[in-house]
Parts: sequence; C-alpha cells; structure tokens
Amino acid sequence: MEENQFPTQVQLGGRAVAWVEGEVQDWIKMRINNRKL
Repeated sequence: MEENQFPTQVQLGGRAVAWVEGEVQDWIKMRINNRKL
C-alpha cells in the first residue's frame, strides 16, 4: 500500500463495494504513526 493511499475497494456486485477491515485499520495506524506533531 502506497503511503497515505486508502486501501483498494472490493467489488461486491452491482454498485456495492466494501473494504478489507484489516487493510483499513492498517491504513489508519499508518496515518497516525506518520502524522506531524
């Protein structure tokens, strides 16, 4: 996953999409760890 790029969505069918929870959680942790204080 590129730095600060939100995880890729997973097509569920039709217009429905989802994201892998673990990938989203990892992205959030990365954003927190890389923030400038």
